[in-house]
Amino acid sequence: MNLSNLLKFDYWLDASVTAQPAGRAMWLAAAACIAAALFCVLMARRRRAVFLPLAVAAAMAGAVAIGRVLQIPVLGWRIGWLLATLVAAVPPLARAARAVAQDGLFSQAFNALAFKQMAADAPDWRPSTALLWIGAHAFALLIAFANLPPFQIPTLRAWFALPLLLACAPLAFGRRRKLRHLAGLAPLTYAYAVAAFSATRLQIDGLLNGLLYLPLALIVSTAIATAAIWRQTRSDDNAGFVRAGAALLTAASLGWSIWSAANLRTHGVSGSDPYAYTQMGVDLAERGTLAHAFPLVRLTYALNIDSHPITHVGYRIPADVRRVAPTVWPIGYAWFTALAWRIAGESGVFWLTPMFGLLALAITGAWARLMTQRMGAAQAAAIAALCVFLTATSYQQIEWQMIPMADIAAQVFSIGALALAWLGGRSTTPRRRIVWALLAGAALGMAFNIRYTQVLIAPALALALWPAPAGTAQRFSMRTLPVIVCGLAALLCVLPTFWYHWTWFGHPLATGSEELSNFSLARMPETVLRAFNDWNWVREYGLLTPLMIAGAIALWRACRRESLVLLAYVLPVFALHAFYDYLRLRDLLSISPVLSLCAAAGAIALWRWVENRGHTLLRISALFAISFVFVLRSMETLAMPATRGFSAFGYLVLEQRASFERLAKLTEPDAVIGGSLNSGAVDLHAGRLTFRPGVWDERSRTLFVKALLREGRQVYVLIDGEDMRAAEADLRAQFTLTEVARLDMPYYFKGSGSENRAAPLYRVR
Repeated sequence: MNLSNLLKFDYWLDASVTAQPAGRAMWLAAAACIAAALFCVLMARRRRAVFLPLAVAAAMAGAVAIGRVLQIPVLGWRIGWLLATLVAAVPPLARAARAVAQDGLFSQAFNALAFKQMAADAPDWRPSTALLWIGAHAFALLIAFANLPPFQIPTLRAWFALPLLLACAPLAFGRRRKLRHLAGLAPLTYAYAVAAFSATRLQIDGLLNGLLYLPLALIVSTAIATAAIWRQTRSDDNAGFVRAGAALLTAASLGWSIWSAANLRTHGVSGSDPYAYTQMGVDLAERGTLAHAFPLVRLTYALNIDSHPITHVGYRIPADVRRVAPTVWPIGYAWFTALAWRIAGESGVFWLTPMFGLLALAITGAWARLMTQRMGAAQAAAIAALCVFLTATSYQQIEWQMIPMADIAAQVFSIGALALAWLGGRSTTPRRRIVWALLAGAALGMAFNIRYTQVLIAPALALALWPAPAGTAQRFSMRTLPVIVCGLAALLCVLPTFWYHWTWFGHPLATGSEELSNFSLARMPETVLRAFNDWNWVREYGLLTPLMIAGAIALWRACRRESLVLLAYVLPVFALHAFYDYLRLRDLLSISPVLSLCAAAGAIALWRWVENRGHTLLRISALFAISFVFVLRSMETLAMPATRGFSAFGYLVLEQRASFERLAKLTEPDAVIGGSLNSGAVDLHAGRLTFRPGVWDERSRTLFVKALLREGRQVYVLIDGEDMRAAEADLRAQFTLTEVARLDMPYYFKGSGSENRAAPLYRVR
């Protein structure tokens, strides 16, 4: 028999055992149990408290044995033997309970469960009490581990023992005076209760199903128990404990982000935006221009057919003899991708956005601390740490930092500009205010260069810079001049963008994009509702909504000026995007740290309110509720580096990136390949000219392919999207298509959604 089965509830509750015939040994077991029960009844006259429970236990064990022999349902279940063992253990357990109660174990454990500080005069524990408490937890943890459901991260089981190891550490050094800190293990009892509930096999729908999920209960209980043990050992320094915990949480969030980047960053780019941002940087680094060459456009001019299918999605049609064209996207992020390409090549480009993600978290932490300093140093540190954690574990934050997109960089410069402006507004000397204003303006200009709509945060910067600190003269140099300097610095930084617009589009304010046509007043309510629904997703801010409301109220009461600046930062950005028909949450990433700040402030405000009430049960409820909200919201995201449960538009895993290298080997250097949204990736990663036949009608694509074949070019088509199906059918009717290979790469649907497929590659003759 496998001894580990003794720890599993399924083993003890197995109903099929009564259907199995019992051997002769079971008769002997039944007789022995009955004889033991009779003996204990006789002995109970002398020591009733000891032998009466033993008599009951022996009788129960005998009844189970008889049930097995006679194959009686329920009576013959193994659980009866377990219950008999528990009955027999009642006397020693009762004596142990009285002994540990004298050391104050139960009262101290209850206080630790409520995360209360240890009283200075609290009694210490005897070694026997400590060993009994540790042994009980070790045994209970073994049972919980044995009954874990199929878990995607088996190595995480070891981390569940962390609080037990931390609690036992002082014992190894003989620090007897610290034995009472073991009461901090009490929060683990919640996980044991959930493990016991799992034995009932009851299913509860809704949020409670998550609260009664054993891995989640272990994660929450482990985190609270670890913090409780740590606090018990630092009962004389609450502020120091808060600051140390905040530093640890911030460091863990940054470390997790690095781990995520190492495991989840893209190995290539496809689609439109991710490819274009990369290609712009490559062209700037290698050819000194942000435009890209499309030499095949000469054929579309000669054939008098549409030229759009020759360019990649997001590029304009070449309008000069050089046959080069710019994109419709801002150029600011391309400066960074070009620098990364020059320094570290392709891998540098794919590490760039994760590095911006780390920088965003660091700046968010510093900014959150600045905005909440009025609440006190320890409270500001806690809010900042939670703000970093909530921002780091937002799915949108993770998704758009794993591919070369500009949204995270825009977030960095936007939050950075706000923090710099706030520092300028707090400075007490004109020179410092000017320096901070200059830096804030430069950050604003870079945010605009990366994403045009970030200019809308300018009112927030002006509001942050305008007030002069108390006790300083209300002079022009202290109020108006910093705002002017900030605006001039921003204008100076955006001059390259204006020059680019003028050169390529004929006017400094012309962007080359047609996005303005996608702004609609009539569809604004629908857009706003969709945005709120996306934000309400469990892995974003849905579960945090009550905390966000509480945090907004707390910030308004304690930090009125800061709240006004935050409103001036959020409202213009959201108001403009509310009219954008194709609004996605990544468009609002620059304001997501404000949501995280409100949620963090709400959690701290709620806990402080509960602390002031002092009711132990209320403290326990609030502690576990807040902890479960955070973990339930973040656990799937936190597991992504291990589960690899990640995908994004334009994202390529290592195997898909290898498919483009294979494509280069399968085709001739002068080959032309037709495809869908992978056309840019084929150009960048395989070095082959491309066209998008699915955009043309039948006549245009036939004329173009025939022109290529007349020139002696080898022509291929890659069926990598829905729009290629009609093109494939038309080409089969006019030409011979021979399958060359099937390549693992994104398959695009209408609306730009995609899934991984083996896309067939055909040679056209």
